Amino acid sequence: MPFRRATNQDLATLSAIAQRSKAHWGYPAAWLDAWRASLTLRPADLERFRIELLDEQGVVGFIAVRPSKPHAELEHLWLLPAAHGRGYGRTLVEHACALAREAGARTLQIDSDPYAEPFYRHMGARMIGKTPAAMAEAPERYLPRLEIAL
Repeated sequence: MPFRRATNQDLATLSAIAQRSKAHWGYPAAWLDAWRASLTLRPADLERFRIELLDEQGVVGFIAVRPSKPHAELEHLWLLPAAHGRGYGRTLVEHACALAREAGARTLQIDSDPYAEPFYRHMGARMIGKTPAAMAEAPERYLPRLEIAL
């Protein structure tokens, strides 16, 4: 599938995809507002992460990998809700793993949205911990910390 490196001109599109994808899970509007900044990509992110988008007659999703050794980090993986169930998610994860391997990593680590955990587990990820992610209405909320062996 056609991947290409993201540019400054892509950042607004990618941010919109991240925000639409997060909203797809039915989170409260107040939570989505609180997360807006973390779902907005900025020019500095192009330096910090390897951001690549999947262009299938239009951008359907993207990944942002923080390459490092021995553990790379999957900072973002977002897919348009209309593209779910068509194999694009698998393609994005496989590409993220390839980028991490190229950078010399032995694992790809992920702080997963709780709704995405079953998908990542299906892709071979295992739980290695929990990252606190409290919200006012959910003080015990956490993100599953997952890892895919490369």
